[in-house]
Amino acid sequence: MPKHLSHTDTTVLDTSTGMMWQRMMPTVCYDQNEAKLYAARLRLGGYTDWRIPTLRELLRLVHTTKNDQVLGRTVSLPASYIWTTDREPNSRYAWVIQLKTCDMICVPTADDSIGLCCVRYTQ
Repeated sequence: MPKHLSHTDTTVLDTSTGMMWQRMMPTVCYDQNEAKLYAARLRLGGYTDWRIPTLRELLRLVHTTKNDQVLGRTVSLPASYIWTTDREPNSRYAWVIQLKTCDMICVPTADDSIGLCCVRYTQ
């Protein structure tokens, strides 16, 4: 495992950014509003301030774990696409990331086939 990543049974901490990630993603998919509710209600590792990541945060995690070949060993990512909080201005579309290719696409916020990996800032 890369030196900047440490983990417990439920979380992964990127010590270079101070971001703590949910280690085991939900096995069900959500639309964006349901994903926000899930994150707001999440109680994990003794913390209650979980949220959906930004596009930039999720890209960093995916690129870091992909390059270090730890994707799937440190963070469980069962869904093909993952929600971010970033939305297209004045629309009902939000950015998601395709995990295998790191492609970014916009989908309707009502799309309920998107996965979720919650994050919190520790610093």
